[in-house]
Amino acid sequence: LGLAEISVAITSQVIISRRGLPSKRGLLGALFSVFSSAGILFIGKVGGLLYDSEGPGAAFLVVAALNFAVAIGAGVIWGWKGENRLARDEGRDKPSDEEATDPGTQALAAHAEQS
Repeated sequence: LGLAEISVAITSQVIISRRGLPSKRGLLGALFSVFSSAGILFIGKVGGLLYDSEGPGAAFLVVAALNFAVAIGAGVIWGWKGENRLARDEGRDKPSDEEATDPGTQALAAHAEQS
């Protein structure tokens, strides 16, 4: 179980870091690590307090509520970003210089040409 958890943590950090522009990848990785660590500390503290005061099921309810909030927030951000991307890309024929050198952007462009 521990190996699976650390595999997901490392994989998600790599995915998040690759989504950014090359000049911002280190910053994205660092921010992901900081917020992940803060979340683990928060859940450990709040879950422990609730376990002591309410019982063993309360900690799971906190995690479920936070997961629900993250899912709603991700949906809102995804919808907002999609609208902005459409508005931003309407008058643009080619990627910026920084995007053009990014392997992720090149792979997406190659995939779009195949479609």
